[in-house]
Amino acid sequence: MNTHLTRDQAIAAVGAAAVDAVEYVNCDFTNRVTGDGTVEFSASVGAKDEDGEDVTLVAYYFQDAEALDGVEDLSDLDWAIDHYTVR
Repeated sequence: MNTHLTRDQAIAAVGAAAVDAVEYVNCDFTNRVTGDGTVEFSASVGAKDEDGEDVTLVAYYFQDAEALDGVEDLSDLDWAIDHYTVR
C-alpha cells in the first residue's frame, strides 16, 4: 500500500483519468479519529495500477472539527485534497 502520495505520484501510479475521477467523487466521513482536531473524509474510485492490477485510489480530505460544527452547508468548506493512497 502506498501512503501519502502527491497528485503527481498518484498520476504516475494509476493514471490521470483515475485521479481526475476521484477528485469529482463525493467524499464522506471516514469515522477515523485523527487526534489533532480535524475530521477525516475520503473519496475513492477503482483503478488499474502500472502493472494492470485492480486497485483503489483514495483521496483524503481533512476539515477542522470546529469549522464543521459552525457550518450549515458543507459545501462552504475548503475541500482541498490532503493526499492520495493506492491500495
